[in-house]
Amino acid sequence: MANRCTHQEYYAQIAKECGVSFAKSTMLREIKDALSHGDEHLNEIDLDRWDQLGWYIAGKKQTKQAFEKRGDFVSQAGLVCLLKAAAKEAAR
Repeated sequence: MANRCTHQEYYAQIAKECGVSFAKSTMLREIKDALSHGDEHLNEIDLDRWDQLGWYIAGKKQTKQAFEKRGDFVSQAGLVCLLKAAAKEAAR
């Protein structure tokens, strides 16, 4: 990231490139509720759910490409960050 953008901006950019969006997700209400309770990190939602969603997108070619073009790589932690950033974008 080299201080050129925030954590949210970085992972939101990758999410957008990968086509990840929660705009029409059944989780959107839960995401909005967590944020309204002051849970900016969406920890009210079980990590296991984020992990499961992460594995769904982990093997997609565009996911790997989006990370690699930034000198990054796909990891479970990065996927959770990507998903939470996309969730926050959808909740705005």
